[in-house]
Amino acid sequence: MGEIINLDGMENTPKEDLIAKYGGKKYAPLESPTANKTAEKEDYKAMSEHARRSSRFRIVDAKGSAYGSGYAYLLGWHYTPPNLLSLFTSSHIFHFEGRGLEAIERALLDEKVRELRVYSPERHLLSEDTETILESLEVK
Repeated sequence: MGEIINLDGMENTPKEDLIAKYGGKKYAPLESPTANKTAEKEDYKAMSEHARRSSRFRIVDAKGSAYGSGYAYLLGWHYTPPNLLSLFTSSHIFHFEGRGLEAIERALLDEKVRELRVYSPERHLLSEDTETILESLEVK
């Protein structure tokens, strides 16, 4: 908490005295929340699920930008095996290319998708046993 300043009786106090008394404090510069993050890569996971049905999900592109939506606004999807999946929401169309997309389709049927994340080699570590990979995303 900051220091409480009582202004009673300070009307006649010279400005220089007030500056000397209260103006000499140094504060650290503000940093953005991303400045504290290290440049370490995180393990890649194409999809995370809710434990049970949920009303919302989000899609994160390779740059880290996120698009959020509710299942009420998910109009449908078109899965073209083995590597194309399109999601149609009331505001966007998301076209994914990747591998193992049938797992995502099953989770969409159960409204359990929490997050879909596109793979980025600069940001993610990819293990050899990864079955589902979202390689690219086009948003319209």
